[in-house]
Formats: sequence, structure tokens, C-alpha cells
Amino acid sequence: MEATALIVTVTLNPSIDRTLVLGRVRLGDVNYVNEVREDPSGKGINVSLALQALGTESVILAVVAGPTGERLGRILDARGLTTRLICLPSGETRINTKIYEQEEGLLTEINEHGPTVDGATLTALREELIQTVATGDVVVFSGSLPPGCPPQTYAELGRELQQRGARVVVDTSGPALKHTLSLRPYIVKPNLAEARQLLDLPISATPQEVVGQAGRLWQEGRAPTGTDDAGCEALILTLGRDGAYFFTPEGTYRASGPVESGTTAGCGDALLASSLWARQQGLSWRESARFATASASAAAAMIGTRFPAYPEVERRLTQVVLTTVSGVPGASERLPRSSS
Repeated sequence: MEATALIVTVTLNPSIDRTLVLGRVRLGDVNYVNEVREDPSGKGINVSLALQALGTESVILAVVAGPTGERLGRILDARGLTTRLICLPSGETRINTKIYEQEEGLLTEINEHGPTVDGATLTALREELIQTVATGDVVVFSGSLPPGCPPQTYAELGRELQQRGARVVVDTSGPALKHTLSLRPYIVKPNLAEARQLLDLPISATPQEVVGQAGRLWQEGRAPTGTDDAGCEALILTLGRDGAYFFTPEGTYRASGPVESGTTAGCGDALLASSLWARQQGLSWRESARFATASASAAAAMIGTRFPAYPEVERRLTQVVLTTVSGVPGASERLPRSSS
């Protein structure tokens, strides 16, 4: 990816994350909070925040609503982020509550659905994208679709941007993810649960079964030999604390980093942003996989929806275990059962 390429993140359902830190939750009793922090969030915004922490600017396109949406905009401005915010005529941007219990290291997330997005707002978003994105730029469609958005929303926007020479990155779930596969996205990043659904596998499917099917899916999404089709360059399958698989044209890599106490909010976004950052710096996919995994590990050690700067990532690089996987992985490899 060219160093001059602009990265644009799209967040249709942003939030303010309110993280409550306490020793332990006592159900049915009075609980006292040790620490409270608020962070701008939504998966696309998280990618932009993670890029900013690494010293790379991006443009945030987000749909906001009500006083909470206005406050979110002020927070983003105060953090020096470039934004293009589209305001809904009604509704309220969501506030997601994260409860972190220090004694057990448990994170409980209580997420709101968010406001309904209407057709006029989607049209305004499309026009903003067309004005902002140029040939060679990267557009990240990240997060679930809010109420009111058809499941093909990302696919339709992405197809038009690809026709204009942009590269599309997808990190979503359910029908929205399935619809985008026809685009052959530049990068697609499902987690384990999302991959099971995408591949029509039962919830009982083991991680190694999912990995094997994901590898075959990536092979099908690659550009046909001898054509101008860019195809899907990489599929990144995240396995939570068990690391991630990077299916790339240079090889398939399994990477896992040190597991530290903290909150896991935004770890997948840190991994995706760091992958984009590393490729923009000219790193190979092997080096990018190592860097991205170290970044996700560093993010996991932080309280709240926060992202590490380069020195914090660099400190963990030597702790990342990275192996090259030959053939289609999953058939003979034993993976621990995990949640993503």
C-alpha cells in the first residue's frame, strides 16, 4: 500500500464507550466504581484512533445523532482527528457501557442498538465518500449496520468506490459481510464467530475447522491469474486470545502475542489498523502480521477503548510467536477452543 494513500474509515453506528472499573460486580447489591473513563468509539473510529496512536492520520466518516452525537464530535475534534460527520434528523448516538472487574479480569459489555439511519442520510454519506476518496485510497467499512440500513449497504458503497480506483477493507458481520464478498475486498477481517456464520458452520465447529474453511474462502477470493482483477489480498481471521491467522499472497501465518490483563475492547480494531499501517510503511505481510499482533496485545493491556503508540507495540514484537503454515491450514493442526 502506497505511503501517500489516504485511509478513510466509515462508522455508521458510532458510540461513546463508558468504561466502569471496579473490583467485582456484586449482583443485586450496591457497587462502587473505582474509575470511569469515556472514549469515542465505533469500530471505524477505533481504527482511526489506533492509526493516530501510530502517527498516521485518517479521515473519519460517521453518522451521528442528537446531543450525544454532538458530544462525540467535540471529543473527536479535541483529539485532533479529521472528521466528516453526517447528522441524522432524529434519534441519539448510542452510549455503550463496559464494566471491567479487576479481581477476575472480566469485561462485560452492554451495547445499545443505536439510532435508525434513513435513506437520505445514506445518500449524503455516499456523496461525502465520492468527494473524499481518490484513486489508490483505502476505505475501511467497519462495524455492524445500524437499524434502517439494508444488508447490502457496504457492498453497494464499496463497489462504487472500487470502480473509482479505491481499495475496500471490510470488518463487519452477518449478511453485511456476506454481501461484501462479491467485491473481493482488499482485506477482510472476521473473528471466529463471524467466520462461522459467514461459512455457514455450526457454533460447534472447532477453530481448526473454521480456519480450514476460511483458507479455502480466501483462495476463492484471490484474483485469477493473468487478470487485472485486484482480488482479495488478505483475509485475517482473529481468534481472540489465541491470536490470528493471516492468509496473504506471501504465505499464511499464524500469530499469537502475550496475554495481559486489561480490557479487550478495540483489540481487533488495533490489529486491523496496525496491519494497514505496517503495509503503508512497506513491511512484508509476515512483518505486518507480527506488528499487528503485538499491537492487539498492547491494546488488550489498556483500560478502556484505547490504543498503543509505536514504542508500546515495539516492546512486544519479540514476544509474538509467528509461524508459517503450509498448505490449507486446519486439517491437521490442533487449536485450542476459544472465543473471539
